[in-house]
Amino acid sequence: MSRREGHYTLLLDDQFNIIWHCDSLSPMLGFDDLVGHNAADYVHPDDLELVLQTLLQVANTDGYDRLDPSHSPESADIRICDVNGGWHTFAVTTYDHLDHEGVNAVLCTCTLIRDRSDVSRAIEMLGSGEDVEAVLPIVARLADRSLGGHTRTAFAWRTGERVQRVCALDEATLDPRLCTAVDLVWSLDLREPLIITDLDDPRLGASGPLAREHGFIAAFLVPIEAPNGDAVIGAMVAWGKSIVEFQVARQSPIHVALRLAALAIADSRTKRDLRWAAAHDPLTGLINRAEFARVLENASAADDVVLLYIDLDDFKPINDLYGHAVGDKVLIEVGRRITDVIGPRDVVGRLGGDEFAVVCGGTDDPIYGRDVANRIVNAVHEPIDSQGVDVQVGASVGVAVGAQPLVAAHLMQRADDALYLAKASGKNTVRLAG
Repeated sequence: MSRREGHYTLLLDDQFNIIWHCDSLSPMLGFDDLVGHNAADYVHPDDLELVLQTLLQVANTDGYDRLDPSHSPESADIRICDVNGGWHTFAVTTYDHLDHEGVNAVLCTCTLIRDRSDVSRAIEMLGSGEDVEAVLPIVARLADRSLGGHTRTAFAWRTGERVQRVCALDEATLDPRLCTAVDLVWSLDLREPLIITDLDDPRLGASGPLAREHGFIAAFLVPIEAPNGDAVIGAMVAWGKSIVEFQVARQSPIHVALRLAALAIADSRTKRDLRWAAAHDPLTGLINRAEFARVLENASAADDVVLLYIDLDDFKPINDLYGHAVGDKVLIEVGRRITDVIGPRDVVGRLGGDEFAVVCGGTDDPIYGRDVANRIVNAVHEPIDSQGVDVQVGASVGVAVGAQPLVAAHLMQRADDALYLAKASGKNTVRLAG
């Protein structure tokens, strides 16, 4: 008789009275002992006819003894009541042994049918473009129910160097300290699932004793591969009070959950990459003109700002003399130097060609703007080693100050006018807009 979590068996007499049941029935339904009770009393009223039809079909099977040993009758989905009046759906298979000497009973095997509605829910969310933060808690709930009623899972994925973790929010709360065990997938460089049954295993660190306090006996670590299988893009940890369900056979419910997680994480990475590409200059990695305009618009709508418009001096001869490969290295280095000397609240962007800009949020102090601009001029003017060639460029900077209320486009025009004055006054200098 199977005692695996989610399964129980029982024997019925010809009046459907329970004459025996296995121990696993009690923790599943909450009843201490149902021997002597009629099984029909615990079946949902709407399913009683189905139960009777199934038993009648088995009873009328001619030559039951002569069937192939591998034969198994069709199961029926039956709702069974627990001790608190809740209903649970089981796949119930019945075997007629009433005429078998020594048995004289109907054998019923009952397998809990896990809720699979989260599969369609997760697919629907993926199709509608929901963020991974919304999809993975649904997948985590599916994983919890797939692995067993007492198993708790956490999923993780990386955004840059940051690891983000989620579990099923509407299930029993999993201690956040146990969620961090999912990081072992990366630190151990796992490529295959790993089951750790020794909670004193040093790899688990403080999670092991903590898991024991919560009644868990094992950890199941699973790397989540990209849909094309070329990299590990996520991870799952499952803490269980049994290790029987820790398997990831193809088409198994937990395998489906892991595939959905892979799709959600991959979709998130793709959208993140597309968003980054749409907002950034591919050469320098700085934000591009369109994104800078949005930053300036948002900043000027909320705060006073100082805007710096920067144009490199004597850059074109470098491209003409040494080629665009050297010129590109110069632009990358200039972007880095500007980033290094601006303030922590300031934002730099490359507007195109050899033009850069900086928005200084939260201030309308022209002295601050001039100081930042002078630091940029000095930093950019230092010689640059590009592919073994020492080159030097300058920077002219126009500074415009905007106080509320202001229009971002007008502020940009004033900074451009100041830049023109800087260029006209001998380059490598700073001018404030009037």
